[in-house]
Amino acid sequence: MLYQLVSGALPFRAESMATLMYSIVNDPPTDVKVAKPDIPPTLRKVIHNATGKKPDKRYQTGRKMAEHLRMCAQRIDQDIKAARSG
Repeated sequence: MLYQLVSGALPFRAESMATLMYSIVNDPPTDVKVAKPDIPPTLRKVIHNATGKKPDKRYQTGRKMAEHLRMCAQRIDQDIKAARSG
């Protein structure tokens, strides 16, 4: 859902429901940077971690993902302030 909210696109596309389900299970999602080239690297990393195929590589709790999203928002805010002042 975060992928679609940020990029306006879906991480998987297919011609049929069967092909879509196969792709979701077996293929990596399309890199969010394809749909949103200007995505901040920190947000791209959060999305990458959230959509990983290996369960042990994904966020283990919503709390951890929320923590990383807060850090990401702070970083983006710092970058915007730096761009405005410099």
